[in-house]
Amino acid sequence: MLASDVVIFGCPTRFGSISAELKYFIDSLGPYWSRGEIRDKVGAAFTSASTYHGGHELTLMSLPAAMMHYGMIVVTPGYIDLIYDLAGAPYGATATTKPARVRSRPNADDIVAAKFLGQRAATVAA
Repeated sequence: MLASDVVIFGCPTRFGSISAELKYFIDSLGPYWSRGEIRDKVGAAFTSASTYHGGHELTLMSLPAAMMHYGMIVVTPGYIDLIYDLAGAPYGATATTKPARVRSRPNADDIVAAKFLGQRAATVAA
């Protein structure tokens, strides 16, 4: 992470919040923050949940708060691309991975939305 200009945090949504594992990782960054090693890095976020109303947006709204505390430059997709009529959220990329109780992967629209977010973050970093 320290060698990267862009950091895109991603995790499953757990009861409308980030996973404990990612929270632990974010909390462990304190020493790097205190030395200014995270400041001005570009950050973005993505998440998945097993249901359509599983808390995607709550998770995505909590990740930028951590990034801002670390002095990162937060990039979101907003609603500036037509793909966000079909997938994602203005706060980051999302996917619903278990509709109708059947295991699935992100669909094609989810992939396009995630690529858009990644390209936007890379453009801002450049």
